[in-house]
Amino acid sequence: MTNEQLPPQMPNPGEYHSKLLRMYYQAIGKGKMRNVPWPWEITTTMAPILTPGSVTIFTGSPGAGKTFTMLQCLGFWLSRSVPTSLLMLEGDKESLMLRAVAQMTQNAAHMNLEWVEKNQEEALKQLDSYSEEINQISNAIENGCLHKNPTYMNIKIFLDQQGQMGTRICIVDPITAADGEASPWICDKALILDCQKLAQQYAMSVMLVTHPAKSQGVKIVPSMDNLAGGVAVSRASQSVIWLERVKEQPYNCYRPQGGGHLVCNRHMHLLKIRHGEGQGEVIGCNFEPYYMKMIEQGVIIKED
Repeated sequence: MTNEQLPPQMPNPGEYHSKLLRMYYQAIGKGKMRNVPWPWEITTTMAPILTPGSVTIFTGSPGAGKTFTMLQCLGFWLSRSVPTSLLMLEGDKESLMLRAVAQMTQNAAHMNLEWVEKNQEEALKQLDSYSEEINQISNAIENGCLHKNPTYMNIKIFLDQQGQMGTRICIVDPITAADGEASPWICDKALILDCQKLAQQYAMSVMLVTHPAKSQGVKIVPSMDNLAGGVAVSRASQSVIWLERVKEQPYNCYRPQGGGHLVCNRHMHLLKIRHGEGQGEVIGCNFEPYYMKMIEQGVIIKED
């Protein structure tokens, strides 16, 4: 048998993976694998999950403030020159932009038509002072509601297009507004896996906003079992965060600057954190209704 007839030599598995890890470490050294910080310091430390190739599920019941939180993140990342885009699959873009203006101006009155009518000069002055930021956010939002019936295929096309453009973070809000082509359980898992492939292909982070499973009037406890799509979705994703609306009152919180009993009206449950020390922790937050922003308070100290 000649050399040409010999079967190709298979690489040694150990050597193969050591080379891959070496390339991975070199990419880290060149700054190509950096985690993108959240708008909140403690969350960034506890949940450093916005690394290239990652898929995160962000969920919470209606009224918890998921979309406001994603808008806050969008504005924060864009202000730090992180290429970010958001595919909105419910509501209208005008309402979304009014929320963004309220956050930028730190004035929720911009969402009140009566206030805008009676305070035209002040409203326009505030609006004009943020015209550049407003245009930047508007350009980063794609209105998926223009599709009569958004599908999972529309989501995959969006991610593929954004990946080719070099977008670093893609947000889809909410994936539950899109239709699958088969059983929801099968489609949800398939969508997450497709998102993973695209995230890894383009070295981007994908944030999928969703809702909890239907409760039929019973309060749902934040857990991966209670995600829309069930355990299959939680297993297929790298990280899962659940935003819960809670009674506004002081909670015992820890933070580096010194904790104590701090007022919170939201709990951010870090249900699954693949890389980081925060899995299982709960971060207390206060959603400020005047600024329409989430203020991080500290890690909730669990009572015995």
